Amino acid sequence: MAAALCFDLDPPNHCWDEKKLLTHTGISWQFEPLSLKRPGDLRTHFRRRMRQARGRFENAAVRQMFAIDRKPVSALPETAEILIRDWCRRFPGQAAMIVLKDPLTLFPLIDLWRGRLAVDMEKAAANPLRRID
Repeated sequence: MAAALCFDLDPPNHCWDEKKLLTHTGISWQFEPLSLKRPGDLRTHFRRRMRQARGRFENAAVRQMFAIDRKPVSALPETAEILIRDWCRRFPGQAAMIVLKDPLTLFPLIDLWRGRLAVDMEKAAANPLRRID
């Protein structure tokens, strides 16, 4: 979403401009730090790390689509899973470099090929505030 906004929702006709994003200085959040003493926290940390690993592929695919190919926002596929899969097929060398730089990115890539990254969109729409892992 941020990338689309930085391109003024029109990558073919606008350049990247981070000034399009506004940050409210009064916004903050609080959280309880994860602890090795709580077994559930290990699972939370692992899931967080896997989302970050998947995000590396998402960022690369969005960068290719908007900044390099200059495609419009309307060209985005229906799901991030499709976006990542298509990008990996087009740029296997770049995908391999992501894995070499961060070996944990191999796990979401394997899940992608097995079809396990798909989010049940009906389930997500039914409860939009529920975190989907």
